[in-house]
Amino acid sequence: MHLSETSREVLEKIKIAEQEGRFNDHLDPINYDNAIPMTDDYNYKYSLRDRIKYALIRFFVINPYSWFSNRHYLMTSVRGRENLKGIKRAIITCNHVNKLDALAVRKALRGHRLYVTVGDFNNQKGKLGDYMRATRTMPLSNRLSVMRNFDIKLSSLLEKKNYVLFFPEGSEWWEYELPRPFRSGAFHYAAKNMVPIIPVFITFLSSNRIGYDGIMQKKFVVNILPPIFPDERLSLKENKDYLEKANWNAFVNKYENFYQEPIPSTFPPLTAIKAK
Repeated sequence: MHLSETSREVLEKIKIAEQEGRFNDHLDPINYDNAIPMTDDYNYKYSLRDRIKYALIRFFVINPYSWFSNRHYLMTSVRGRENLKGIKRAIITCNHVNKLDALAVRKALRGHRLYVTVGDFNNQKGKLGDYMRATRTMPLSNRLSVMRNFDIKLSSLLEKKNYVLFFPEGSEWWEYELPRPFRSGAFHYAAKNMVPIIPVFITFLSSNRIGYDGIMQKKFVVNILPPIFPDERLSLKENKDYLEKANWNAFVNKYENFYQEPIPSTFPPLTAIKAK
């Protein structure tokens, strides 16, 4: 099974979690045994040797793999690149719908250096970990001391005119079409650093390709939506709430316009957020 694919067991877990309203749950297997612990002194800094190593991996491994995956597995197309014009630094939000969807977002945002926030369990040892760090991943943590260092690093990256990607739903649900409720981290950091949110919503087109376990693969459409700017007149909390609501409405509107159907009335958690 390729990384871009899933199993029927995971799809069944998604159905159950959907019915129970557990929209932020991690449903793919998670293995902490091979993860580098996020200790208090984890500071997101790499030595010169590591920076050179990751640059070489990026050039010789990640870039070719990304091109191949977007072309042959995700079948990625991009819409809305005009919405990036003039935006030098931003927090990107995207619905998390595939283990490789960050590669699709990277393709869409070409020309801008992108860092990607990931769960702590993705801070892997060995070759896989090196590959992930070469894609400029930034693991999150539940430890306050680590997140202080994350905060410092994030502000530095934004000051240096980079993009930082958050998956505000907090977990990956394979090719799930509906937007899911957000966690607020992305919007807090955008408000704190007074940078725009650029919402990116991935939608799907049908294909004739059958993947692992007889599951139909879909074509990815990466929709770059208009940027949402914080309001200098608002407080930090007011800005966070404003950005989150505006981002939610942007996701909902893109879903409804793309699929030509409203958010189903059978999704009370989603319709409640829409009505805020």
